[in-house]
Amino acid sequence: MLDESGKMQADITVLKRDEGDFMVIATDTAHRHVETHIRRYFEDEQAHATISDATGGCSQLNIQGPRARELLASLTSADVSNAAYPFRTAREIDIGYARVLCTRITYVGELGYELFVPAEHALHVWDAVLEAGAAVDLKHVGLKALSSLRMEKGYRDYGHDMDNTDTVLECGLGFCCDFEKEVHEGISRLIP
Repeated sequence: MLDESGKMQADITVLKRDEGDFMVIATDTAHRHVETHIRRYFEDEQAHATISDATGGCSQLNIQGPRARELLASLTSADVSNAAYPFRTAREIDIGYARVLCTRITYVGELGYELFVPAEHALHVWDAVLEAGAAVDLKHVGLKALSSLRMEKGYRDYGHDMDNTDTVLECGLGFCCDFEKEVHEGISRLIP
């Protein structure tokens, strides 16, 4: 997410869930900054949009690594094959009795999925993943392991490798931008 001068304001993921329905995912450290930045631009443009913070109603669980697909396939009736679920796919799937938003994305350089679970089903999904994980030698890792793996892959981290003094080109993220794409007036300041 850039400001009007083209400087980075945050590294976010934007999911288009339906026509006119978007989900913006920010890190815990950038959460309030991203929300404030978006609200400020929407107010300046007098946009007709509703912004809701769904953080409290949602838990995130990541399944990453070479056996991630095998584990996920054992948990859901959804087809998570490469052909049916290519990189950057996001859709709802079932895990146990929960409906989970599953995005195929990675921050560690391996096959990976981010699961966004309604808070009331988080423990159930966690238990299901742990139980099924025994068959694939599931290991629990934390943010330090994630950071180490992302550095090994060359993935950038906002706040460490880049910040609000950098442009997308200066920090090597030009590949994320479509500089030829037409954008609507007002939104052009939010999306490169």
